[in-house]
Amino acid sequence: MTRRSRRSSIGAAAVVGLAVVGLVGCTTEEPAPVDPEVRWVGAAPSGRLDRDPWVRAVRAELVAEAVARNRNDFSLDAFAKTATPEYIDRASGTAIKALRYNETTTLLPGPLPFTPTQVEVGYWDQGDDVAAVRGCVAGKWSMDPGDSLGGLRAFGREFRLERDHAGVMRVASTAGLPDADCDDAGPLPVALFDPVPEPSGVTAPGDLVRPDGTQSSPRRR
Repeated sequence: MTRRSRRSSIGAAAVVGLAVVGLVGCTTEEPAPVDPEVRWVGAAPSGRLDRDPWVRAVRAELVAEAVARNRNDFSLDAFAKTATPEYIDRASGTAIKALRYNETTTLLPGPLPFTPTQVEVGYWDQGDDVAAVRGCVAGKWSMDPGDSLGGLRAFGREFRLERDHAGVMRVASTAGLPDADCDDAGPLPVALFDPVPEPSGVTAPGDLVRPDGTQSSPRRR
């Protein structure tokens, strides 16, 4: 090889190397989605029970869970701060089943509408660090074609919460209340996300994101 051709080869290699470095340097991660605002349709609930810290914990969990379901990402910090790991595991498992059989996700326009009717601290004699928040929730709540957000039918539900040593309250489980009289509870308060949620694009169960340490597969990649 002549000196001239050797210099040409070295120069070409340097150009290729710079191009590769340039491509690597230009690679950026997608920005994390911005959490939506929660805007009430009409006045926000302000009754006596709505000021109870256990009820506020339920409302915070309903917001976090709706966002997690819409994004098919159950590893969100807000969800971890408002629900126990076991609850999140069950919620994500339910979403995986929906993807497995329907390949779709129900898109929620906002947190599940909820009216509290009773707060029982220390239910089943478990002490002051557990509580049952009972009330009425919307039986069907989605943006799916054909669904209407008006005239929501309400059903009874109990939210069971735990408070940890730091004072953080988290939803641990829920149960239906078939004997609840939700006809007299009045219209359910409705809040909507702004911006309007868009489909996550996830159609395969393996693409749903779960927290590290989730007991059942698939886990977070």
